[in-house]
This record gives sequence, C-alpha cells and structure tokens, in this order.
Amino acid sequence: MASREIEVEAKFKVPSLEELEKQISVMNGERTASKEFTDEYFDTDTPTLTLQNHWLRYRKYAGMEGSWQLKKPTNVASNDGTESIPVAIYEEIEGIQAVRIATSIITERDVDDVEDERSLLLLGGLKSFAKIITRRTRWTLLPMNENAVIKNICIDIDVADFGHSVGEIEAVVDNEDKINEARNQIDAIMKEMGIESANPEDKAEGKLEMFLRTQRPNHFRLCIEAGVL
Repeated sequence: MASREIEVEAKFKVPSLEELEKQISVMNGERTASKEFTDEYFDTDTPTLTLQNHWLRYRKYAGMEGSWQLKKPTNVASNDGTESIPVAIYEEIEGIQAVRIATSIITERDVDDVEDERSLLLLGGLKSFAKIITRRTRWTLLPMNENAVIKNICIDIDVADFGHSVGEIEAVVDNEDKINEARNQIDAIMKEMGIESANPEDKAEGKLEMFLRTQRPNHFRLCIEAGVL
C-alpha cells in the first residue's frame, strides 16, 4: 500500500521578496528549486467539492506531463488554538484516483471501474473554474535539531500570473501521529520570522482564494458561508 502524504502548511504575506529571501538564508535555508506550473481547478456548477473543502486540480509543470491532485481534509483539526497563525492540514491524493474520489463524492456511487479521466469528469459534471500560472521558488530548511521528527520543511514563495504573491511553510508527513510535531515546528519558524499576529487583517490570502474573490465572487461567497475559506 502506498504511504499517505499529509501536508501541514501555513501561509504568510510577502511584503518584500528580497528581504524575505535574505531572512530565509540567515535561517540556514537553501534555495533548492525555481519552477513554473499551471493549476487548473475543477468542480461542479454547484460547487459540490469546494464546499466540502475538497480541491481537485490538474497541475502541469512547464515542459512536463501534468497530474491530477485532490487535496482533502484529514480527521485532525487544522487549528488547535495555540498557533500564531492558521495552519491547514490536507491529505493529497494523486493520479486518476484523485478524479475517482472526487467523482464518487459528487455522484455518491462507486466509480472504481471507470478508467478514463474524461469519462469521470463527464460523470461528475466536473468543469474548470480557475486556471492559475505560478512561478515558485522553493527553499529547504535544515532540521532544527538532530532529533527533529520532521526532517524536511520547505518554504515556498509563489508569484501568480495575476500579480499576487504569497509565502507558505510546508511539512509533509506520512501519518497523523506526526502532525502535531509538524505544526509545532512550523509555528516555531513563523515566530523566528516575526510572523506571530493572529489579527485577521494580517491573514495571508492564497492564490486561489484571491482568484475566487476577484474573478468568481459568487463561488467565493459560497465558500465563505460554508466556512472553507
């Protein structure tokens, strides 16, 4: 059985890209990648998936084959009230299985026998509602100490094609027992970076969140009312 991939992540504002990269370097961060990719998000007209905090996308890196990804909530609460800023926790499913799960949620039926992604999209009434091109710079932080449970924590700095910039600290774990440790390490990094305010005005807005707010206001309103944004 393939191991689970659970993402523990926290977004933050990027007031100055140059100053932020200097700060990450001082924190023993190593610049490990710079890539461009396109995310296309899919849902029904309702929209059924996003209102249940499920996010289906097709991600394609420049010059490479694309892949389906479904981000879905875990059984662990995203925030326990102790973090400096909100932390999101998602399990990520990749490949055709991501589309199968999304379609089964919508149709409330078993679709494991459907092999073709186009058939799954049609069966679920899934349509593209957002397309975002992102330039991402990734920094990898060295472990905080040799006994750290979470060895690799990354800081991604994203710039979307519509001009929005956002930072994200991410740890990937393979089971829910490691989530609290990942959350604690991310919170410690945030504090070291001076990002401690829980003021709603300081909340970082993700790329898709801003896209929905500015380009799909009705979809955005429904997500706000459902409490998923």
